[in-house]
Amino acid sequence: MTWILVVALMVAASLQPARGADEGPPPLPYVRGGSRWLYTSDLGAVRVRLDEEPGVVDGARRYRWEIRVAGAAMEEQLALRSSGLFTVDRVFSFLGRPLWRLAFDPPELTIALPLEVGRRWQWRNPVVSGSSRGWDEVEGVVEALERVGVPAGVYEAYRIRLSRKDTWGSRLESLIWLDPEVGVVKADGLLRWPGLAGSVQRLLGLDRLRLSLSEAHVEASAPPS
Repeated sequence: MTWILVVALMVAASLQPARGADEGPPPLPYVRGGSRWLYTSDLGAVRVRLDEEPGVVDGARRYRWEIRVAGAAMEEQLALRSSGLFTVDRVFSFLGRPLWRLAFDPPELTIALPLEVGRRWQWRNPVVSGSSRGWDEVEGVVEALERVGVPAGVYEAYRIRLSRKDTWGSRLESLIWLDPEVGVVKADGLLRWPGLAGSVQRLLGLDRLRLSLSEAHVEASAPPS
C-alpha cells in the first residue's frame, strides 16, 4: 500500500547536506509550501500531498502528509532535524474510518542524515497503539545511485532498501528509487498490518504495491527566515 511511498517521501526529504547544530534543521527541497504527486500502480492511482506546518517545534520543522490509494489512506506527522527525519505519529484508515494509530515517544528515527551510497542505519523505538505499548525497529541502507525511467521522465535516483517491524507483528519490506529534488520516482514493497487493519488489507489485496511517478507538482516557496 501507500506505506512504501510514505517512507520513500521521508527519505527524499532527508537527502540534503546536514547543517551545523546552530543552523537548525535542513530545508526540504520541495515542501516549503506544499507539494502533490501522482503515481500509477498495480492498484490504480496513488495520490500524495505533503504540507509544512507553521513554525519550528523543539528545534524541528513539522510536516503533515497524506497518501491515498484504492480507498485506503495513511497520514503522518514528521519532524525534520539536522540529525535526521523523524516520525511523530502514523494513522491508517479505510473509506475515512481510522483503523490503526501509532504514536512514537520519542519520535521514530526513520532516516539518519546525511545520506550517501553505502550508508546504513538502525533504530529501536518505543511506540504506543491505543492502550498498548511496545517497540518498533527500523533498518535502512542506501544501495546505489542509478538512472531510472518512469512515465514522468528519467531521473538520477538513490536506490534505498528499508525494513520495519513492531511488537504487534506488522512488517514492511520495500525498495525505493528516489530523486532528492523530485521525491520518489519508483517503489516496490510489501507491507503486512496486524488486527482489523490487516484483515482489510488482505481482503483488498493491499499488501504489495509497485508504483511509478506520473506527475509531480512542487511548490517551493521561500524558506522561513
